[in-house]
Amino acid sequence: MWLASKIANKQGESLPVLKGSVKSATSAAVEVDASRPMRNLPMAVPFGIVYVPPVGAEAVVAALPSGEVCLGVIGENTSSLKAGEIKIYSSGDSSVTLTVDGKVLIEGDVYINGKEVSL
Repeated sequence: MWLASKIANKQGESLPVLKGSVKSATSAAVEVDASRPMRNLPMAVPFGIVYVPPVGAEAVVAALPSGEVCLGVIGENTSSLKAGEIKIYSSGDSSVTLTVDGKVLIEGDVYINGKEVSL
């Protein structure tokens, strides 16, 4: 919602923001079912990050003058994280957590340049 507010303030208008369920997604576009079905929505993500949200995730969609865009999905419970920590995770059992005490926690099988690394 913060991102939509910032975009709206720059354009001097308010933006409709909707929440809905991801019905399908590819690396190119996402389909969200909110008050109405929305298809072929681009994903707005930080530079260098690409992801495909899982079906069923709660998506946030903003209606821009140029068309609708999916701002992202509502994150999972992060109660295990401390303030200032970051966790990247997949729908599987893999994750990378950067902790406030300087540790990098890796869960799952680790591959470097296609070769499995035994730790």
